[in-house]
Formats: sequence, C-alpha cells, structure tokens
Amino acid sequence: MFLSSFVAYFGLLTPVGLPTTDFIDIGSLPDHDSTGLYGMSYDGNQACGVAAGNGQGDVSAIYWSRANGLYDLSLIMGEFDSYAYGVSSVGPVIGGQIESRAALWDWPSQSVTLIPNVDGIPQLTSRSVSADGVWAVGQPGFRYSVSSGAVKIPVFPTGKFVTDAWGTSADGTIAVGEALNGQNRREAYVFVADTGTVALGTLPSADPSSLAVACSSDGSVIVGRSNGPQGFLWTEEDGADSLGFNLYATAISGDGEVILGGSSNDSQTYVWVNGSGPQDLMAYLLANGVDISFTSLTSATGISGDGTWICGIGRASDGQYRGFVARLPRTLGPHSIRVNIQKPVFGSVSGGDRRSTFTSDDQRLEITNGVVPSNSLSPVTWEIEGTAARLTPSKLEFKLEAQVSRSGLSQTIDLWNHQTQSWQTVDTRAATMTDQTVTIERTTDATQFVRPQDGKVKARMRYKATAPGASSTWKARIDHARWTAHP
Repeated sequence: MFLSSFVAYFGLLTPVGLPTTDFIDIGSLPDHDSTGLYGMSYDGNQACGVAAGNGQGDVSAIYWSRANGLYDLSLIMGEFDSYAYGVSSVGPVIGGQIESRAALWDWPSQSVTLIPNVDGIPQLTSRSVSADGVWAVGQPGFRYSVSSGAVKIPVFPTGKFVTDAWGTSADGTIAVGEALNGQNRREAYVFVADTGTVALGTLPSADPSSLAVACSSDGSVIVGRSNGPQGFLWTEEDGADSLGFNLYATAISGDGEVILGGSSNDSQTYVWVNGSGPQDLMAYLLANGVDISFTSLTSATGISGDGTWICGIGRASDGQYRGFVARLPRTLGPHSIRVNIQKPVFGSVSGGDRRSTFTSDDQRLEITNGVVPSNSLSPVTWEIEGTAARLTPSKLEFKLEAQVSRSGLSQTIDLWNHQTQSWQTVDTRAATMTDQTVTIERTTDATQFVRPQDGKVKARMRYKATAPGASSTWKARIDHARWTAHP
C-alpha cells in the first residue's frame, strides 16, 4: 500500500517552551539535547523542525505551538528518523519525511500519511505546506492533496524535468523550486496551477545555475540562490536581482517585504526588511528592543505571513543549539491582494484570464453569460479568492473595475463572511457599458472577511438582466479586481 496511517496517543509528553516574551527558547525533548525549527505557519502561531543529540544519532520531527509548546512527532509512528519542514495554520498539517519517505502529519487526527509514489518513483521529502493544509510540495518535484493525490510538477518548455519543489504559496496554487534545464544545469522555476511552469533564469555567471526556495503569498515575489553563493530576488516586473554575493535567502513573508537568509562566508543570519539591504538579524532584533537569551542565531528559515514572527536555530547560553521563535519588529503598511483563484459559477470565460485582472490596463477578463436553472440566479456569477498578509486588518477594501457589453444589466458584489460562513451583499448597482470603478470599504467588521488562520479572502460578482435586451448573449468584462488589507 502506498498510503499508510498510524495513530498514537500524546498524553505522556509534557509541553515545554511556552511563549512568555518576544524571544522564545522552545527548549528540548527529554531524550534529545538540541532542537531546531525550519518552518513556521502563516499565522505565526506554530512551527516545526527536528530534535537531535541523544547520543545515538537519532533525529525526531518536532511540532511547536504557542498554545501547547513542544511535541515529539515521532510518537505518532514510532522511533524512526524523521524531519519536519513546513506547517499549515489550518489543522495543522505538518510536512516532512520519515526515513526516506515524504510524510504529512495531521495534528487533529494524530495520524501520518506517507506520500504515494509517482510513476513508480518514491517521494522523498515534503518541504512546504499551504497555509490551509490542503497542498504539500516537495522532492522530487511533486504536489500533493488528498483529493488529487501526488502529481508530478510539469517542467518548463526548455527543461528536462523538475527535480525539487522547495516552496508553495499560501493557497497552494503556486510552487517554486529547481529543474534540470536543456543544458543539464539547475534552473529555478515557478509553477502556477492555471498557467503552467516558467523558468526564472539565472544571474550572470560563467557557470550559471539557480534554485527558488520560497515565494510570497501570491507568488509575485520569489527568492532563491543563483550560481552557488549568490541570493536573488525575482519579481514579475523586474525579473531577478542579486541580494548580494555570498548571501542567500531562506524564506520570505507573505507580503514579500521581509526576507530571511544567511551567508556562505560565516555563520551570520541576515534579514532584509521593507526593501532595505541585508542586516545582521541578531543586531536588528536587539536594536529594535527584542531581548534575546541566545548567544548567537545561526539560521532563520521560517516566517509568518505578515513578517512579524520568525523561527530558526540559535546557540543558547548553555552551549546547546535550540530552536527559537522571535518577534520581528517592523512597520506594517497596506497589503495589496490580487486574484489567485477564479471560478465562473455561471457563464464561461471568453477572453483574457485571471492575470487580466491584476492591473487597470484595459486588458480584460471576459465572461459570457450562461444558462441558469432559476431566474433568481445570475447568468454571470464569478467567484475569486486571494490571500491577505494582514490577518486582522483595521480596514479591508475591495476594488472592482468592470463593464458589460449591453445595457439593462445589474452588477452585484458579495464578500464572503468567514464568521457567518455566508456571502454578504455589499453593493448593487446598474452595470455600465464603459468602465466603472467601485470601491468597497469595511472597517468595523473588516476581520470577518479575512480568515484568521491563513488570510483567505473571497469575493463574488453577479450580473443579470434588469430589462429586455436586443441580444440574448452578453458579456461582463473585468479590468481590475483587488483587495487591500490595512494593518
């Protein structure tokens, strides 16, 4: 059997490392000297990694939460070497490996799933998990969900095959990693579920190579390394730029404004904040009022969606290496959220695609009206989703710029209320044959429209006839759709 589940009781393990300050030493397990954290959940409330140093060479996957402290995940399946690299906010689901098999731990059911083979090839490691716990990605270049099973990530047109998936977007629709290109060199890529895989290239070098390790919540900002020791930052607008020679990136916040990394020359850990250059992480934290109990911070590889909490490994005052969770002081600005997922409920896409809605540029997504089972329903009903990096916004804006192809149509905007688990109508008006812009602002109830664990936001546009028209076929044309979450 490719799929195995095992259940174990957790009541014998006492939580340690409960948070009391802005810098948290997560402690160690009774039978291990050291710990390290590799991944952090999108909401910053959970982290995962490994425990080691029991004198026998055993390594155990660990899970840490603010509510309960530190737990040994090996108790679920037995005493096998295991590692944990990524953790979701919802669930949570923890991704990693047991021995040489990719694995997912489901915390609520206290069970573990071994990722099945793809084309007879074992899946080795689950490196990253989406914020909602639905998708996992990993080595050798797979995506996995319960509904789809394990599927191979397709390579870009000039490549041979994908070799690894290091990171995924908050909603799991995007994966980044490395592939073997036509010159038999490693090359970074980004995979988007509805558009395919694109090669990201390399920085200039006589021996070019690259890999992507992480991306922002919508995949518009990607970090990695190129030509060995050189880190890069890639954006859709500007392509790849160097983060500095002998510096590399390990993680990026959901809003793309904070990058964690290190140096190949020394053991220092670095942070890039709000577009600044690299700063020594420990010095930055101390300068911003964080009281650090460790003597050094050797790595930082996990970060929350809003970039205000991080995790990693440091050296404690007793000389042991242990995992830490720390607050990262920074100025938060508004977060602009584009459409990551679209779903025409009624009607069909007849022009453009999801990317046509990113900017106000007269490049439109067109949806032709469809057949509805009831006159109370709208022949064009279009649902969209995005991911906010501000989980508790003071104000949430939704902006829609759109037009229709004929007169006598109405336009209705609904926002999904996560508290009531229902659509809430926020605007209804006559649709126009030229672009009109509608901006919805929610203040007192803004948090109801953002799912607190993973930042998911949803909107729905509905168009229907209010008067007879000359044509039974018509279109809604969406030029721009975007949320903005204010801190």
